[in-house]
Amino acid sequence: MKSSPFQIINAAAGSGKTFALVNAYLQKLLSAQNEEGYQKMLALTFTNKAVNEMKFRILNNLYLLGHKIEDDKIKLIRSVLIIDLKIDQTTLQQKSKRILNKILHEYAAFEVITLDSFTHKIIKSFAKDLKIPTSFEVTLDSDLLLEEMTENILDQAGIDLPLTETLVNFSLSKTEELKSWNIGQDLFDFSKLLLNENDRLPLSQLKDKNQQAFKSQKKSFEKQLSSLKEEIKNIGKGTLKLIKDKGLSAKDFNRKTLYNHFQKIANGTIDGLYENQLGKNLTEGQRLSTKSLSESKKIIIDSITGQLLENFSQAKLMVGHVLLLKSLISQWIPLSLIGSMEKGLEKLQLTENRFLLSRFNEMIDKEISGLETPYIYERMGEKYRYYFIDEFQDTSRLQWKNLIPLISNALQGLDNAQQMGSLLLVGDPKQSIYRWRGGDNLQFLSLLNKETPFQLAPDITLLPKNYRSRSAIVDFNNQFFSWIGRLSEDPQQKQMFEHQTQQEFNDKKGGQVIVRFIENSNKKENTIPRYQAQTVNSLQAAQSNGFLWKDMAVLVRKKEQASLIAETLQTKDIPFVSSESLSLGSSQKVNFLLAFIRLVVDQDDQEQRKEIIEYLHRQKGEKRDLDQTLSQMVFLPIYAFEKEIRKQFGVSFDFQLFSKKSIYNAVEYAIASFGLLENMEAHLNAFLDEIYEFNSRDQVSFLSYLQYWEQKGKDQKIVIPEGTNAVKIMTIHKAKGLEFPVVVLPFTSDELVSSQIRKVWYPINNHFDTPFEWGRVYFSSKLKYLGDKAMAFYNEQVLAERGDALNTLYVAFTRAVSQMYIICSLEGQKAPMDKSYATLLNHFVRTKNQEPEIEIPFQWGTTQKQIQDKDKYEINTIQPDFKIQPNWQKRLWVQIHSKHDDTRLAAIGEGLLIHDLLAEVSFTGDIPEVVAGALLSGNINHQECNHYLQMLKNIVDHPQLSPYYQEGVEVYNEKDILIPQKSFVRPDRVVKNKDGWVIIDYKTGKERPRHFTQILDYAALLEEMTKEKLKCFLVYIGEKTVVKKVV
Repeated sequence: MKSSPFQIINAAAGSGKTFALVNAYLQKLLSAQNEEGYQKMLALTFTNKAVNEMKFRILNNLYLLGHKIEDDKIKLIRSVLIIDLKIDQTTLQQKSKRILNKILHEYAAFEVITLDSFTHKIIKSFAKDLKIPTSFEVTLDSDLLLEEMTENILDQAGIDLPLTETLVNFSLSKTEELKSWNIGQDLFDFSKLLLNENDRLPLSQLKDKNQQAFKSQKKSFEKQLSSLKEEIKNIGKGTLKLIKDKGLSAKDFNRKTLYNHFQKIANGTIDGLYENQLGKNLTEGQRLSTKSLSESKKIIIDSITGQLLENFSQAKLMVGHVLLLKSLISQWIPLSLIGSMEKGLEKLQLTENRFLLSRFNEMIDKEISGLETPYIYERMGEKYRYYFIDEFQDTSRLQWKNLIPLISNALQGLDNAQQMGSLLLVGDPKQSIYRWRGGDNLQFLSLLNKETPFQLAPDITLLPKNYRSRSAIVDFNNQFFSWIGRLSEDPQQKQMFEHQTQQEFNDKKGGQVIVRFIENSNKKENTIPRYQAQTVNSLQAAQSNGFLWKDMAVLVRKKEQASLIAETLQTKDIPFVSSESLSLGSSQKVNFLLAFIRLVVDQDDQEQRKEIIEYLHRQKGEKRDLDQTLSQMVFLPIYAFEKEIRKQFGVSFDFQLFSKKSIYNAVEYAIASFGLLENMEAHLNAFLDEIYEFNSRDQVSFLSYLQYWEQKGKDQKIVIPEGTNAVKIMTIHKAKGLEFPVVVLPFTSDELVSSQIRKVWYPINNHFDTPFEWGRVYFSSKLKYLGDKAMAFYNEQVLAERGDALNTLYVAFTRAVSQMYIICSLEGQKAPMDKSYATLLNHFVRTKNQEPEIEIPFQWGTTQKQIQDKDKYEINTIQPDFKIQPNWQKRLWVQIHSKHDDTRLAAIGEGLLIHDLLAEVSFTGDIPEVVAGALLSGNINHQECNHYLQMLKNIVDHPQLSPYYQEGVEVYNEKDILIPQKSFVRPDRVVKNKDGWVIIDYKTGKERPRHFTQILDYAALLEEMTKEKLKCFLVYIGEKTVVKKVV
């Protein structure tokens, strides 16, 4: 039976998702009659990292298919392609090679891009319709624009009278709550709602309302609140009167519960009213009276139970309305500013010609949702026929809505060659963990149930095997998550976890899961040290089993948890890297230098003086009392402060000289003065680079750098070399898509549904007669007081949160290859099974006939020693040494002269890059792969691809040089020739063929006599080694390749 052009791959963790996606892309690419088929193919994914990986795999596989290179994966791909495409190996090889060359010559048409990049492309096409300049810039840094917009709103105070009144009322309401009157941060935090797709619908209905409408509605809410409070009191008083009129008193009711309940209502107290079983008892007509009550009084209570229940329910509903109104009113003032924020943000973007990427999907939806597909294609200048979408479970509702018309056209119509288009979606609903930023897993689940927006149903493939983890880890996850699925009452969660988590094993045997239990406590100060200690124990256990630090990752849900783990690893001298530790702002040395920069701007800044003294006190190992030193030095005049610095800590540093230098020279001077050059850490090196870049701008000052530092600089990350021997600490969200030999999961006790206070959008027109449909309220189980609709809303929110929590746990548990250590609190048998990760783990362990214990970990699988190949792994430190490149002097010259001859600079820079690329070229056929690698690594861009291909070909195809780039010759690129008792030399290229030895040296710029002297020196050394005569060529790299034969 013919397969559907609409395919879905349901790919569980570690099941070879990217392999399947790339294979499908290659199938479509190589089956096309036209070898420019990639021009009609569009592959979309979420991150640049995923884009680069997919591009690399496609290009690399094309290269391997086209060059008879064998490895296990390419053999499998080749055999599948030969069978499916019904072609022979030679034809496949030739076609792969031709297509690879075409892609590299037309790289911009090879569209494997992020969804955001595609969105940007559409916006560019419709810029005129959207009334935005075609030269607009995209900004990812929303905070800068939002801060500026907030400041602009506050600047209107005293000018815009309605706005001023709202701002003043907001400030006063904060002081009434004993909070700071400063509302700037509150407005900034609230403005972030403008950027989240989840908030789009409520905001769209609120932002057109003016200040007067909000003001009138607030007064109406306050009036209703006052009225409801009185009505509730009256219900309480009426019920007490009913009880009294029937000859009953408080002591006639079981524990006086019912009487006290209505007594509180009558007194206007509504807190804690519905936290007992009274409602249930009234409904069932049980346990209302005392056991010793006379039968006659019991009969009286029975006779009024219906009325009591009605009053109870009526009051509960009203209490729900009171709580809702209080919550609404507390959020109403900032909500009333949303229209001003929206207009202010739009105006700011237009004025500065910078537009937030996060707003693009909404802009597209407004502009093209009603347009015909051919018109959209016409405007874009593209017509895609074959779509590939990765990580579909994280696609937002708007992103998918905007893609549907384009995909529909491909699936439901034929092209000029009478071929139908296709769509491949790849994802895993169990790994949907981005609902908070708009990801909508429900649309993927609907598609998996074959509820489709297209006229044809999808074919669905479930990838069955886990290729990542060893068998014990796969087995643990299979059993644990299917057990969770059986517990779930939600049909979708049951389907995902009970039926779609049973993965087949791969050939990797062994593996181990260890669950460690710690003593539970309601106090964080008690539990945190226990989690830290067990994390260290787990890492050390893995090390004793033969794993290196770099094999291990500690995964957490929250950033503050990552900081806690980093603190304890630092005290134990365990090397680690984390997102926070990689930022420049995390370095003590960098902050020490910044303190001096801040002192230049404000010489009386006592905080910076304190920072300087504390750093020097730590570094110099001073035995004297720090507090005494601080009290003596912090308040001195600046000249006396600097004198004491020199005296107390034995350094030679002149603050006045520091303050008069350029910022770059000042920092270099401070580094030298305080001996920071010794063991120069990566952060400090990156900080210098950062200042150097900043120093090349116009109007640079100490103050302007500090402003830049606060906005961007402190968050800049250093790049750690691959293979650094350090434990990785990261959030589970950042670990998605990654794998690690050893995973440690501390803090695995989080609640499935958070009890922390948070705000949600709630449909208020279900309860009040108001033109406003939505309000911002605190999420609470008390919403259920409002009746069936509110209860359904609450349950839906809880279900979604529980789903997010379980998906996050699934992502965390599926990162490990060989060992996984889980650390959670010990929970009793009576604890609700689905309350938290810890209760789930405790109850699961009990299903395996083992009682959780603090002293004895639960183990799944057996401990296996990891055997490291010492020659394979070179251990790096976290402070990498400087890498000195062979042409460092030329690169330094380029930097020094960067502000002068731009044309000459560009030519030299290009020559150096060509030089680097040639070092990777052994034979002519290597050029496409080398250029592709430069493209993927960011050394060149799409527009430069053809240029560098041609430049390299001009050299290797040159008549005098081409024989020395053919396969079959021995090649030595950038190899050192040792000179006895001296040093070494490094020719660019040495070749040995049937006719003898050849030296080729690449040069940039003009011909110089020293070039000839240098290559002849190389020849003399090589002749002495080989006892053979040599040929020598100097190659001058430029617009035209010039070759000089040296004799």
